[in-house]
Amino acid sequence: MSKLDRIIFEPLNVKEGKNVSVPEISEGIKISFSVVDGFALDKEDQKTVEAIMEELLANGYSYVFQVVGGNIPVSRNLHIELTPQNRFRHQGVLMKVPTERMLELIGKPDSKKKELEQSQVIHELIHNLDDAEAFPMFIEMIYMLDRGQKWRIEEIQTLYKKDDKLGSAYQKGLEQISEWLGYSGIEDLLSQIVVRPVAELKEIFKAKLIAYCENDEVLSKQMKK
Repeated sequence: MSKLDRIIFEPLNVKEGKNVSVPEISEGIKISFSVVDGFALDKEDQKTVEAIMEELLANGYSYVFQVVGGNIPVSRNLHIELTPQNRFRHQGVLMKVPTERMLELIGKPDSKKKELEQSQVIHELIHNLDDAEAFPMFIEMIYMLDRGQKWRIEEIQTLYKKDDKLGSAYQKGLEQISEWLGYSGIEDLLSQIVVRPVAELKEIFKAKLIAYCENDEVLSKQMKK
């Protein structure tokens, strides 16, 4: 899917979606939901997951725009597909969501789990701009450090050391982040980023993402002046 498809394509039923308020976006966002074909999901569970996702998305958009400002062309319309899979997937303005993981957030979930899922939603929102993993992984790590969740960086370190647990796309993303931050490589990045001021990380992320959008033929036309 091209960047043009990601930005321009709008699912047919987004117009029937729900408007969700986000303080940083005057018009808010619009979200529609569906259940993937063949997935038998209880109606009450579906309502619960939809409510959870509305909150995660509102918070996710809010965080992204707090970090980078409101002119980046992340689509304000999303279609959420509830799936039995165990991981998030993002295809343009379509976000595939792991239903069981969302149901685990009912009640008073472990704060680590809630913050992790919030970071994953933020990660996926940035995929609306770039298929590569550098920008999504960078803001995911920034968010977790911002929330005092340094354990996530340690977890990524562990996955990195086990070559079969961290795919090549994620390794390339970490290599790019290392370069942006002036580190010698991934190991240096993962050992040093935890002591880097979060405010500095946000400024670097913002500068790199805006430059990326401005230098892209399609994205630059979608940026708000």
